[in-house]
Amino acid sequence: MITTLFILLFAFGCGFALDVIWTKCVSCVQSRRALAAANLSVMLYICTVVSTLLIVDKNTLAVAAYALGGWIGTYFAVGTIHVLVYYGKHDQSYWLADTAAHRDAAFKILFSMLDGDQCYEDEDEKHLAKARAGDIRAIRGLLESRRNCEYEEWELVDVDVVDPADVNEATPPGSADFSDFDVYQEAAHSLAVYPEDAGISYTALGLAGESGEVADHAKKVIRDDDGIVTPVRRAAMLKELGDALWYVAETATCLGANLSQIAADNMEKLFGRKRRGVLKGDGDNR
Repeated sequence: MITTLFILLFAFGCGFALDVIWTKCVSCVQSRRALAAANLSVMLYICTVVSTLLIVDKNTLAVAAYALGGWIGTYFAVGTIHVLVYYGKHDQSYWLADTAAHRDAAFKILFSMLDGDQCYEDEDEKHLAKARAGDIRAIRGLLESRRNCEYEEWELVDVDVVDPADVNEATPPGSADFSDFDVYQEAAHSLAVYPEDAGISYTALGLAGESGEVADHAKKVIRDDDGIVTPVRRAAMLKELGDALWYVAETATCLGANLSQIAADNMEKLFGRKRRGVLKGDGDNR
Protein backbone atom coordinates (compact mmCIF):
# COMPACT_ATOMS: atom_id res chain seq x y z
CA MET A 1 0.00 0.00 0.00
CA ILE A 2 2.78 2.42 0.97
CA THR A 3 4.75 1.46 -2.13
CA THR A 4 1.72 2.08 -4.37
CA LEU A 5 1.06 5.45 -2.75
CA PHE A 6 4.71 6.41 -3.21
CA ILE A 7 4.59 5.45 -6.90
CA LEU A 8 1.42 7.48 -7.42
CA LEU A 9 2.87 10.54 -5.69
CA PHE A 10 6.11 10.15 -7.61
CA ALA A 11 4.23 9.88 -10.92
CA PHE A 12 2.10 12.91 -10.04
CA GLY A 13 5.24 14.92 -9.16
CA CYS A 14 6.98 13.97 -12.40
CA GLY A 15 3.94 14.93 -14.47
CA PHE A 16 3.67 18.25 -12.67
CA ALA A 17 7.40 18.92 -13.04
CA LEU A 18 7.45 17.97 -16.72
CA ASP A 19 4.91 20.61 -17.75
CA VAL A 20 6.34 23.33 -15.52
CA ILE A 21 9.90 22.62 -16.68
CA TRP A 22 8.82 22.51 -20.32
CA THR A 23 7.14 25.91 -20.07
CA LYS A 24 10.18 27.42 -18.33
CA CYS A 25 12.56 25.83 -20.84
CA VAL A 26 10.69 27.34 -23.79
CA SER A 27 10.77 30.73 -22.06
CA CYS A 28 14.54 30.42 -21.54
CA VAL A 29 15.12 29.50 -25.18
CA GLN A 30 13.01 32.43 -26.40
CA SER A 31 14.89 34.86 -24.15
CA ARG A 32 18.28 33.31 -25.10
CA ARG A 33 19.21 32.18 -21.60
CA ALA A 34 21.32 29.26 -22.80
CA LEU A 35 22.63 27.92 -19.49
CA ALA A 36 19.23 27.97 -17.80
CA ALA A 37 17.66 26.25 -20.82
CA ALA A 38 20.37 23.56 -20.81
CA ASN A 39 19.89 22.83 -17.10
CA LEU A 40 16.12 22.62 -17.50
CA SER A 41 16.44 20.34 -20.52
CA VAL A 42 18.32 17.78 -18.36
CA MET A 43 15.46 17.78 -15.86
CA LEU A 44 13.01 17.56 -18.74
CA TYR A 45 14.81 14.49 -20.06
CA ILE A 46 14.63 12.77 -16.65
CA CYS A 47 10.88 13.39 -16.40
CA THR A 48 10.42 12.07 -19.94
CA VAL A 49 12.28 8.86 -19.08
CA VAL A 50 10.07 8.36 -16.02
CA SER A 51 6.91 8.85 -18.08
CA THR A 52 8.15 6.30 -20.63
CA LEU A 53 8.87 3.75 -17.91
CA LEU A 54 5.39 4.20 -16.43
CA ILE A 55 3.74 3.61 -19.79
CA VAL A 56 5.89 0.57 -20.53
CA ASP A 57 5.10 -0.83 -17.06
CA LYS A 58 1.38 -0.39 -17.88
CA ASN A 59 0.66 1.00 -14.43
CA THR A 60 -2.70 2.60 -15.19
CA LEU A 61 -3.08 4.41 -11.88
CA ALA A 62 0.46 5.78 -12.09
CA VAL A 63 -0.11 6.98 -15.67
CA ALA A 64 -3.34 8.67 -14.55
CA ALA A 65 -1.53 10.34 -11.65
CA TYR A 66 1.20 11.44 -14.06
CA ALA A 67 -1.39 12.94 -16.44
CA LEU A 68 -3.16 14.71 -13.56
CA GLY A 69 0.16 16.16 -12.38
CA GLY A 70 0.85 17.39 -15.90
CA TRP A 71 -2.55 19.08 -16.12
CA ILE A 72 -2.08 20.86 -12.80
CA GLY A 73 1.51 21.71 -13.73
CA THR A 74 0.34 23.40 -16.93
CA TYR A 75 -2.28 25.34 -14.97
CA PHE A 76 0.38 26.70 -12.64
CA ALA A 77 2.99 27.27 -15.34
CA VAL A 78 0.85 29.52 -17.51
CA GLY A 79 0.18 31.69 -14.48
CA THR A 80 3.75 33.01 -14.61
CA ILE A 81 5.46 35.16 -17.20
CA HIS A 82 9.03 36.33 -17.83
CA VAL A 83 9.25 40.09 -17.34
CA LEU A 84 11.68 42.93 -16.82
CA VAL A 85 10.92 44.56 -13.48
CA TYR A 86 12.07 48.13 -12.79
CA TYR A 87 11.99 49.32 -9.19
CA GLY A 88 11.33 53.03 -9.65
CA LYS A 89 10.99 55.89 -7.21
CA HIS A 90 7.29 55.42 -6.60
CA ASP A 91 6.21 52.09 -8.04
CA GLN A 92 7.34 48.99 -9.90
CA SER A 93 7.04 48.75 -13.67
CA TYR A 94 6.78 45.51 -15.64
CA TRP A 95 7.61 44.92 -19.29
CA LEU A 96 7.06 41.69 -21.15
CA ALA A 97 10.37 39.89 -21.79
CA ASP A 98 9.23 36.43 -22.88
CA THR A 99 11.15 36.62 -26.18
CA ALA A 100 14.47 38.12 -27.20
CA ALA A 101 12.67 40.85 -29.18
CA HIS A 102 10.46 41.80 -26.23
CA ARG A 103 13.41 41.70 -23.84
CA ASP A 104 15.54 43.98 -26.03
CA ALA A 105 12.61 46.35 -26.50
CA ALA A 106 12.11 46.45 -22.72
CA PHE A 107 15.79 47.30 -22.21
CA LYS A 108 15.51 50.14 -24.73
CA ILE A 109 12.46 51.56 -22.98
CA LEU A 110 14.14 51.40 -19.57
CA PHE A 111 17.32 52.98 -20.93
CA SER A 112 15.33 55.82 -22.52
CA MET A 113 13.58 56.47 -19.20
CA LEU A 114 16.80 56.57 -17.21
CA ASP A 115 18.63 58.55 -19.87
CA GLY A 116 15.79 61.06 -19.82
CA ASP A 117 16.38 61.40 -16.06
CA GLN A 118 20.07 62.18 -16.83
CA CYS A 119 21.38 59.07 -15.08
CA TYR A 120 24.20 58.56 -17.58
CA GLU A 121 25.72 62.03 -17.85
CA ASP A 122 29.03 60.84 -16.35
CA GLU A 123 29.35 57.78 -18.60
CA ASP A 124 31.80 57.41 -21.50
CA GLU A 125 30.50 59.61 -24.33
CA LYS A 126 31.32 57.11 -27.09
CA HIS A 127 29.57 54.27 -25.28
CA LEU A 128 26.61 56.50 -24.45
CA ALA A 129 26.33 57.62 -28.08
CA LYS A 130 26.07 53.98 -29.21
CA ALA A 131 23.36 53.32 -26.65
CA ARG A 132 21.40 56.39 -27.73
CA ALA A 133 21.67 55.21 -31.33
CA GLY A 134 19.92 51.95 -30.30
CA ASP A 135 22.89 49.57 -29.89
CA ILE A 136 21.41 46.89 -27.60
CA ARG A 137 24.84 45.75 -26.32
CA ALA A 138 25.73 49.28 -25.30
CA ILE A 139 22.30 49.75 -23.72
CA ARG A 140 22.51 46.56 -21.72
CA GLY A 141 26.08 47.35 -20.67
CA LEU A 142 24.99 50.68 -19.22
CA LEU A 143 21.98 49.16 -17.49
CA GLU A 144 24.08 46.32 -16.03
CA SER A 145 26.78 48.67 -14.75
CA ARG A 146 24.29 50.72 -12.71
CA ARG A 147 21.54 48.22 -11.90
CA ASN A 148 22.24 48.40 -8.15
CA CYS A 149 22.17 52.20 -7.99
CA GLU A 150 19.26 53.84 -6.20
CA TYR A 151 16.20 54.18 -8.44
CA GLU A 152 17.99 52.24 -11.21
CA GLU A 153 17.40 48.71 -9.91
CA TRP A 154 15.93 46.15 -12.29
CA GLU A 155 15.88 42.41 -12.87
CA LEU A 156 14.55 39.76 -15.24
CA VAL A 157 12.23 37.42 -13.34
CA ASP A 158 9.33 35.02 -13.69
CA VAL A 159 6.36 36.47 -11.85
CA ASP A 160 2.82 35.39 -11.11
CA VAL A 161 0.47 37.46 -13.19
CA VAL A 162 -2.82 38.22 -11.51
CA ASP A 163 -3.88 40.80 -14.07
CA PRO A 164 -2.18 40.76 -17.51
CA ALA A 165 -2.92 44.49 -17.74
CA ASP A 166 -0.21 45.02 -15.11
CA VAL A 167 2.43 43.96 -17.66
CA ASN A 168 3.32 46.44 -20.41
CA GLU A 169 3.89 45.28 -23.96
CA ALA A 170 7.61 45.83 -24.59
CA THR A 171 7.31 48.05 -27.64
CA PRO A 172 9.62 51.08 -27.91
CA PRO A 173 7.83 54.44 -28.10
CA GLY A 174 7.42 55.58 -31.68
CA SER A 175 7.47 52.07 -33.12
CA ALA A 176 4.82 51.03 -35.62
CA ASP A 177 4.00 48.44 -38.23
CA PHE A 178 5.95 49.23 -41.39
CA SER A 179 5.36 45.88 -43.11
CA ASP A 180 3.93 47.57 -46.22
CA PHE A 181 7.37 49.02 -46.87
CA ASP A 182 8.66 45.48 -47.46
CA VAL A 183 5.85 44.77 -49.92
CA TYR A 184 6.85 47.87 -51.90
CA GLN A 185 10.53 46.92 -51.66
CA GLU A 186 9.93 43.47 -53.15
CA ALA A 187 7.85 44.93 -55.96
CA ALA A 188 10.51 47.57 -56.66
CA HIS A 189 13.25 44.95 -56.86
CA SER A 190 11.25 42.91 -59.39
CA LEU A 191 11.60 45.89 -61.77
CA ALA A 192 15.38 46.28 -61.43
CA VAL A 193 17.16 46.09 -64.81
CA TYR A 194 20.64 47.46 -63.99
CA PRO A 195 23.76 45.23 -64.15
CA GLU A 196 24.11 43.12 -60.98
CA ASP A 197 27.79 43.97 -60.60
CA ALA A 198 26.93 47.71 -60.52
CA GLY A 199 25.00 47.21 -57.28
CA ILE A 200 25.18 49.94 -54.68
CA SER A 201 27.04 52.37 -56.94
CA TYR A 202 24.22 52.42 -59.47
CA THR A 203 21.40 52.75 -56.94
CA ALA A 204 23.13 55.40 -54.83
CA LEU A 205 23.90 57.52 -57.90
CA GLY A 206 20.32 57.07 -59.09
CA LEU A 207 19.04 58.23 -55.69
CA ALA A 208 21.23 61.31 -55.88
CA GLY A 209 20.00 62.04 -59.41
CA GLU A 210 16.30 61.72 -58.58
CA SER A 211 16.76 63.79 -55.42
CA GLY A 212 18.34 66.43 -57.64
CA GLU A 213 15.27 66.34 -59.91
CA VAL A 214 13.04 67.06 -56.89
CA ALA A 215 15.33 69.94 -55.89
CA ASP A 216 15.31 71.27 -59.46
CA HIS A 217 11.52 71.49 -59.45
CA ALA A 218 11.64 73.29 -56.10
CA LYS A 219 14.02 75.79 -57.71
CA LYS A 220 11.62 76.31 -60.59
CA VAL A 221 8.82 77.06 -58.15
CA ILE A 222 10.84 80.10 -57.12
CA ARG A 223 12.02 81.04 -60.61
CA ASP A 224 8.99 80.31 -62.79
CA ASP A 225 5.95 79.98 -60.54
CA ASP A 226 6.24 83.02 -58.27
CA GLY A 227 6.87 80.82 -55.23
CA ILE A 228 3.56 78.96 -55.65
CA VAL A 229 3.46 75.18 -56.13
CA THR A 230 1.09 74.81 -59.08
CA PRO A 231 -0.87 71.60 -59.71
CA VAL A 232 1.39 70.83 -62.68
CA ARG A 233 4.54 71.41 -60.62
CA ARG A 234 3.16 69.36 -57.73
CA ALA A 235 2.43 66.42 -60.05
CA ALA A 236 5.95 66.60 -61.47
CA MET A 237 7.53 66.68 -58.00
CA LEU A 238 5.46 63.73 -56.81
CA LYS A 239 6.58 61.76 -59.86
CA GLU A 240 10.23 62.46 -59.09
CA LEU A 241 9.67 61.59 -55.40
CA GLY A 242 8.31 58.23 -56.55
CA ASP A 243 11.46 57.63 -58.58
CA ALA A 244 13.60 58.61 -55.59
CA LEU A 245 11.63 56.19 -53.43
CA TRP A 246 12.36 53.38 -55.88
CA TYR A 247 16.07 54.05 -55.56
CA VAL A 248 15.80 54.21 -51.76
CA ALA A 249 14.17 50.77 -51.76
CA GLU A 250 16.69 49.31 -54.19
CA THR A 251 19.63 50.76 -52.27
CA ALA A 252 18.28 49.07 -49.13
CA THR A 253 18.03 45.80 -51.05
CA CYS A 254 21.66 46.12 -52.18
CA LEU A 255 22.62 46.59 -48.53
CA GLY A 256 20.65 43.52 -47.49
CA ALA A 257 18.24 45.54 -45.35
CA ASN A 258 14.46 45.78 -45.10
CA LEU A 259 12.75 49.13 -45.57
CA SER A 260 10.43 48.29 -42.66
CA GLN A 261 13.38 47.95 -40.27
CA ILE A 262 15.01 51.10 -41.61
CA ALA A 263 11.77 53.01 -41.05
CA ALA A 264 11.31 51.56 -37.54
CA ASP A 265 14.93 52.32 -36.56
CA ASN A 266 14.59 55.86 -37.88
CA MET A 267 11.42 56.47 -35.85
CA GLU A 268 13.05 55.01 -32.75
CA LYS A 269 16.03 57.34 -33.20
CA LEU A 270 13.89 60.42 -33.72
CA PHE A 271 11.50 59.69 -30.86
CA GLY A 272 14.55 59.09 -28.67
CA ARG A 273 15.84 62.55 -29.56
CA LYS A 274 12.42 64.00 -28.84
CA ARG A 275 12.35 62.43 -25.38
CA ARG A 276 15.80 63.84 -24.63
CA GLY A 277 14.94 67.26 -26.07
CA VAL A 278 17.63 67.12 -28.78
CA LEU A 279 15.57 67.08 -31.99
CA LYS A 280 17.36 70.31 -32.84
CA GLY A 281 21.14 70.41 -32.96
CA ASP A 282 24.08 68.88 -34.77
CA GLY A 283 25.58 65.38 -34.85
CA ASP A 284 24.12 62.01 -35.81
CA ASN A 285 24.56 60.52 -32.33
CA ARG A 286 22.92 63.25 -30.27
